[in-house]
Amino acid sequence: MVSDRALNNQLHGELLTVDWRGPDAVLETEAVLQRLGPEFLFDVVARALLDPMSDISPGMRELSVRKPTHIKYFLGGAAPDNSRGYTIWGHDYSQPMPSRGPFIEDLHNHRGDFASIQLGEPGEGFVEDRLVAPYDQPDRIAEGFWLPKDGEWQNVVTKKYEPGDTMVIRGRWDIHRVYDIGAALTFLVHGPRQRDETQVFRDGAMMTYPNFREQDFRAVSHLRQRLGMPAVPRADFMRRFHYH
Repeated sequence: MVSDRALNNQLHGELLTVDWRGPDAVLETEAVLQRLGPEFLFDVVARALLDPMSDISPGMRELSVRKPTHIKYFLGGAAPDNSRGYTIWGHDYSQPMPSRGPFIEDLHNHRGDFASIQLGEPGEGFVEDRLVAPYDQPDRIAEGFWLPKDGEWQNVVTKKYEPGDTMVIRGRWDIHRVYDIGAALTFLVHGPRQRDETQVFRDGAMMTYPNFREQDFRAVSHLRQRLGMPAVPRADFMRRFHYH
């Protein structure tokens, strides 16, 4: 059986080949996920959950977050302050949640590029609606470019994601929403953050959600206090947790 350390070394050895200064970094990251494959990456997540202090993600207990929509498992990262920096997350939608809000089913953008791969069993996954945007005009939704006409959004591509499927999001312009989420587990790799705010589009209006790191820091601090665990230093959290 491959050790946790060997598994972790293989994962990061592949991801560290990507230079996030390049225009195709997120596509190169998608290729890494496809090359490693869903079985390998599911093993990474499973081992991290079985032993949160393993070599795979020694910071998982400190930086994982339970959000209204899903649980975000922190699965490690590398050099967040340079061009090869990234963070890895496992998004778990399998557990009952009070809502799928505040915006996962609303159209929204992201604060940076990421590539992901869907894990799990056949039939699990979700549906995505993505707006086909003029890449240099990501704010045109606020002007009505994509607003509903006769109850239907305009310029939308819909895709069903199942285990093994990959997704690429470019934070500067991609706007999407996900729904019909069924017991999904997603493995994500985020590149460097490009901005601090996320825009959400609902009922023809654009809302801005700034600095989720503050919210997540409070959530992690509260959880650790309830579990009787030492507080994680705020500066360390903000340095390592550089993505929503």
